[in-house]
Amino acid sequence: MKNPNLKCRYSKGLGDLIACTLHSKLFSWFTFLLTGKKEPCQACSQRINALNVLFPIPFWRLYFKNLKQLMSSLSNDLIKAGYRVEVSDGGYTLNSFKQEESTPKNENQKQNKEKKLISTNNMELDGYLIRTEIYKI
Repeated sequence: MKNPNLKCRYSKGLGDLIACTLHSKLFSWFTFLLTGKKEPCQACSQRINALNVLFPIPFWRLYFKNLKQLMSSLSNDLIKAGYRVEVSDGGYTLNSFKQEESTPKNENQKQNKEKKLISTNNMELDGYLIRTEIYKI
């Protein structure tokens, strides 16, 4: 299933809107042709967050009455996409984790293995998105 964070109805700024557009069904083939990736990379995520801070346009208000409804809908979509979701602060803060399991078959693979993303944590605090990524080396 597509990453729920890439849906226009959850856009919190210009960065999210551009990412939603570039990864939509209409333009995703072109984005994949240029970058070779179907999901935003770390540089894309930094660009998205920077544009959201510079141009905080709450597009999500077109779809939801308040922030609590937004977080509820986003958490449901994340759960459907296979994420583990923790909601706190009365439904206003959301932490999501998607674990990827990989077990090396022998010791040589373990030594030659590059960094692998284990989980991602997104938390909103006073209008800022704090993203934590945990990698296994």
